[in-house]
Amino acid sequence: MTRPLPIRKVTMQTGALSRKTLLCYSAGSIIETSIYAFCGLYLMNFYTDVVFLDPRLVGYAFSIRFVVDACSDPMIGFLSDRTRSRFGRRRPFFLLGAIPAAVFFYLLLVPPSGSELRVFIYLTTISTLLITSLTVFGIPYLALSWELTTNYDDRTRISGYRRIMEIVAEMVSTLTIPVILAVVAALSSGENSPLDESKYYPAAAGFMGIVAVVAAIITFVGTKETVLVGHDHNEGFFSSVRATYENKPFVILLITFALVAVADRVTMSLLFYMLEYMHGIPKQDAIPLLLAYFLGSLASPKFWIMLSHRMGKKRTYLLAMVCWGTVIASFAAVTWSVSLLYIVAGLTGATSSGVLILPGAIEPDVIEWEQARTGQRREGMYAGIANFSWKISTGLCFLLVGHLLHAIGYDGEVQPTLPVLNGLRLVFVILPGVLLAAAILVFRHFPITPQSYGELIKQIENGDSEDLGVG
Repeated sequence: MTRPLPIRKVTMQTGALSRKTLLCYSAGSIIETSIYAFCGLYLMNFYTDVVFLDPRLVGYAFSIRFVVDACSDPMIGFLSDRTRSRFGRRRPFFLLGAIPAAVFFYLLLVPPSGSELRVFIYLTTISTLLITSLTVFGIPYLALSWELTTNYDDRTRISGYRRIMEIVAEMVSTLTIPVILAVVAALSSGENSPLDESKYYPAAAGFMGIVAVVAAIITFVGTKETVLVGHDHNEGFFSSVRATYENKPFVILLITFALVAVADRVTMSLLFYMLEYMHGIPKQDAIPLLLAYFLGSLASPKFWIMLSHRMGKKRTYLLAMVCWGTVIASFAAVTWSVSLLYIVAGLTGATSSGVLILPGAIEPDVIEWEQARTGQRREGMYAGIANFSWKISTGLCFLLVGHLLHAIGYDGEVQPTLPVLNGLRLVFVILPGVLLAAAILVFRHFPITPQSYGELIKQIENGDSEDLGVG
């Protein structure tokens, strides 16, 4: 274990953050969320059902992009911790990442014609450049949230505000394609030719790219940085990486987060397959259901914040995982009537908000756990390692989903048979269910509670290196 260093006294922000700060900071969530949500929902479907690329090649492309880019996450975090500029350590990365990401996002939706190999290489290259640009923005952005305050409950407010912005971004990115297709279908109702979906994806990507750049500017201008005492600028890269993995609460949270993130990606990547082939709802007719989902998402953040204040973050997160898994399983259990499907969609949105809000509120607490023991803070490195693990796990997830679609005999050019549909249902339920069960078992061992966290803050403020017994 890293030898404890003398803990230096430091005045830390413990009061409530202003609404302006919360809004300007949380606007940055629009950038990653809108692009990741769009790609998670549509990209697999776009390349299998519109471009007609072999699902296995799509899975390989997604896996390669995640593995290649994931290696840059810790380095970006390391550089962010040590950047010095008149704009701060984190904020210069916001525009450096968001603007290229908007360009690559548009290019991803205009693939070239030609052989499958050519399309595969293009998809792999452009998607890797896209996700790397998002890393340049996202790692410093996440690290900044951990420095805004050390108030245990106020961190849940930050995560709650971010979740509301994420829901808005998800709503826009999710509804863009169905709305465009519905409008085009209505305008061409007298024609017999099928819709050429490939024409409308680039317009959606261009629109969301502009929104992403505007959001990055708002976050850049509307936030300020506070460098907390405890950053060792002479520490080497590998020493910093090793120290993060010696943080027991962080490792527990990291494993839990990776398992839940993969479960979420599996369900999102297969959502439109399930809606169309199981429930008989094509993308252009899915708008009311998607609105029900987002209504549930928007209505629930305050509930999860209040519940975490009463129960603590750990127990609330465990409850959210159980509820979310139950609702996801019910979605694929039977073919619901339309009215009941609205209820299921709303509950899915409400429970997914809980699953996504709580990790963002819990993650910053592990920083003080280490500072109380070593005197060091590594927000950028922790953010980089967290994203690294998420991307590796998610990349393997897409590889697995691509092979599973091929294994059950899915072909985007023909209507799936009953065995193929049953295979889709099993993949949609069994894989996320196993991952969630594993996440719950792991997270039960998370040691930080509201009481122990309060003692950590006192220890840091008093410069006391005595072990608190919370890990």
